[in-house]
Amino acid sequence: MQENVLISTYYFRAERVIGGKYVGEWCGLPYPRHPMGCRNFNSRDSCPHRSRFWHELIKDPFFFVIHEFDVDEWLKTHKSNHYFLYQGSARSVLSSFFGEVIEKEKIVDPAVLMQPEKNYVNVFSTCRIHGIKLEKNPQKIVKFVAMLGTDVSAPRQLLPHLDDLFGGGFC
Repeated sequence: MQENVLISTYYFRAERVIGGKYVGEWCGLPYPRHPMGCRNFNSRDSCPHRSRFWHELIKDPFFFVIHEFDVDEWLKTHKSNHYFLYQGSARSVLSSFFGEVIEKEKIVDPAVLMQPEKNYVNVFSTCRIHGIKLEKNPQKIVKFVAMLGTDVSAPRQLLPHLDDLFGGGFC
């Protein structure tokens, strides 16, 4: 990855996550060079309609981690016109930033959804209600979004001892 294309990496805590089964349907919609939608739609276990909902995989608190890069600059320095080739580098930047978020927010058993749309999260609407605007088919600035939370299979915190809760008198 070239540093001149990296704009920023940041995160926010999502007080509300918007999504539903309808998000999975978007994968079947046509887009440039894919007239039948995503080729993985309904064929991979990690893709809709086989994938699981986000709340079955991670639990609150939810954090959205965003990596922005200048696609225009990237296209100028590469022979390919496909900024999608940058995705591996973007995921690497996001992964290294997860450690900072996990440490700062003290997430004990973290779990990451690198492509939350696959788990029926409406990333556009969730980001919008938290003040982040995403563009459809961006031409200048591309934002990769991942979702971070606590693994649902993580052991639950034990309830505090009753004496601690009620000030004694139970033993």
